[in-house]
Amino acid sequence: MSSYREDPESQKMFENFNKLFGQKVKALNFSTGTAANIVGLSALVGPYQSIICPATAHINVYEAGALPRFAGCSLELIPTEDGKIKVSQIEEILEKKPTGNLYPQAKVVYITQPTELGTLWTISELREISAFCKKRGCYLFMDGARIANAVQALNVSIKKMTVDVGVDVLTWGGIKNGGIADVLIFLNQKPAKDVDFIYKQFGQEVAKSRFFAATINALLQNNLWLKNARIANEMAKRLYKKIAQNPKVQVVLPVQTNFVWSLISEKMNKKLSQKFMYYIEPNDITVAKFKEYPHFYRWVTSWATTEKEVDAFAEAINAL
Repeated sequence: MSSYREDPESQKMFENFNKLFGQKVKALNFSTGTAANIVGLSALVGPYQSIICPATAHINVYEAGALPRFAGCSLELIPTEDGKIKVSQIEEILEKKPTGNLYPQAKVVYITQPTELGTLWTISELREISAFCKKRGCYLFMDGARIANAVQALNVSIKKMTVDVGVDVLTWGGIKNGGIADVLIFLNQKPAKDVDFIYKQFGQEVAKSRFFAATINALLQNNLWLKNARIANEMAKRLYKKIAQNPKVQVVLPVQTNFVWSLISEKMNKKLSQKFMYYIEPNDITVAKFKEYPHFYRWVTSWATTEKEVDAFAEAINAL
C-alpha cells in the first residue's frame, strides 16, 4: 500500500468522515489527543494571540503546558462550576482587552464536549456560543476526545452537534473509545490551508497511516463508536445508582456521561485504591461548598467496562 495518507484505508476514512459530517472535511490522524489539540489550535492562533477556555480545560490542566510551548500563544482562563463557560464570561474578557499591541488578542474559544467533568453542552448552548464567536471574529474549537459519549447521551447526530451549530474545528476521539488514534477535523476549510506543514513539523505525519485509519474505519462501521460510548455511559449510571444512597460518598456533579466525580474520606480512598485504579483530580471548579477540598476522586467507565466490574467496585465502596 501507499504511505502518508495515500493508502486505501486513509482514503476510505476521509470518505467516512465526509459522510458523517455531511460535507467535505479535512481529517488528520494523531497518536494522542494532546498532539491533535496542539496542531489544530496552532493552525487557528498566532503567537501574539490567545485562547479563551475554562480553567478545567484539557489544554490547561492535563497537557503539561504543551500548547503555550509549541503554539507560542497564551491562555485566558475562565472559572467554571461545571466545566462549561458562559458567553457573558467570554465577553467580559474581550471587553477588558484593548486592541493595542500591549495585550494578546483572543482568537479562539476552546470547549470540550463532554466537558472535562463529564457534563454536557446542550445544542442550544453550543449554538449560542458559536454565534457569539462568529460575531466577535473568533474560531470555535471543540475538543472531542469523548465526543461519542456526548453524541450518544444527547441522542443527536454529530453533524447536529458540530456543523449545524457552527463549530470550526474539532477533535474526534477514537483513543478513549476503543481505537488507537484521534482525528483532527476541520469543518471550516479556511484555517486548514497550512495545517499539513504544522502536522509534519509536529512529527504526526506517519508513513503507515493505514493502521490508524483502519481502526477508525472499524469504529465508524455500523456505528461501533456509538455502541462503545453507550456501554461507557450506561456503566457510569449503573455505578452511580449503586452508590447514590451511601452517606459516606458525595457525588459532586451530575452523571451525564461516563464520569462519576466523588468525595470520599482519605481512609476509604486508601483501601479502595489498593484494589481499583482511578484518578485523584485537582479541584478546579468554582462551587463554594467544595472550596475547602483540594481534590476530587474521578471514577471513569469505558467501552470495555463490564457490569461485573462496576458491581465489584460499588460493593467495595458500600462495604467500607
